[in-house]
Amino acid sequence: MSSSTFRTVPRGPGPEPLPADRRSIAEELSRASDSLGRLIRDHIGLARLELKGEARKITTEAMIGLSALPFVLAGIVMMDVALSIGISSWVGGAWAFLIVGAFNLLIAGSLGLYAATKLRQHRRLDALSEELERNTAVAQQVRDRMRRRPPADGVATNTQSL
Repeated sequence: MSSSTFRTVPRGPGPEPLPADRRSIAEELSRASDSLGRLIRDHIGLARLELKGEARKITTEAMIGLSALPFVLAGIVMMDVALSIGISSWVGGAWAFLIVGAFNLLIAGSLGLYAATKLRQHRRLDALSEELERNTAVAQQVRDRMRRRPPADGVATNTQSL
């Protein structure tokens, strides 16, 4: 048997590593759980970075929209007054302002409804959350399988320390 058939487990100074076929199940479980833990930590880190980038983008877009708000409001007020004065020659002053106000409320309600439906559809991180859920399910399955599986080839392990 050549030395290339042996795999070693990285450890600090100590006894010579065992060949791959002689390691205990506890060592393999420990290595698998460490790898799974790193995978989950990496996914959580990725989710944080994506959330941070998404929040920055949404904040920038919102600030651009809010900077236009004073100009829009001033324009709307001037147009409302002009429209009310124009309609007042047909229906009277008070009724003209009531009609223009109702028209503004109708437009505001429809735009608000449109914005609310768009915000509900704004789910860019669904793929990431689904992947995290799949990883959690796989981790649970591996843990359950390892708890049910008896030691192979009569190798005695201390399962209480896991």
